[in-house]
Amino acid sequence: MADDWMFLPDEATPLMLAAVRAYGLQALTELATDVPLTAENCGNQLQQIVLGGREADGSVAHLLAQLVRDPVGNEGKAELKRLASEVFDNDPAATARAVGLIYAYHRGRADGGEVQALVDLGDFLYWDRPEEARAAFRRRSTPGICAP
Repeated sequence: MADDWMFLPDEATPLMLAAVRAYGLQALTELATDVPLTAENCGNQLQQIVLGGREADGSVAHLLAQLVRDPVGNEGKAELKRLASEVFDNDPAATARAVGLIYAYHRGRADGGEVQALVDLGDFLYWDRPEEARAAFRRRSTPGICAP
């Protein structure tokens, strides 16, 4: 993973946990592409990127079961973050897909008028694309200008 995206596992983990809370052990179920990109659906797609290609040795099922039992537990979150780091460190295509998903999630929230989403989007973009982050804030702070 490019050094610019070193924080990506920190961004992805809470979304993946939202998917576990929403979908339980079915968290890796593939969703239709036309569903709204909620935190849960974004997290579900991130889990497919991070966990979907793992060997069927039961460790993914065990981790999901652990997270379903204790979604706020530090041990499961740490393992999920470690796995995300491993995937993002070794697979540039997976990193690009994850970045695109998280960007689309924040952008969709911002376009829907959620003020906190602007902060989240700016924080997310700032590390790798500071000019784009500044432009997003400027567009939103200028009345009548909302185009991405």
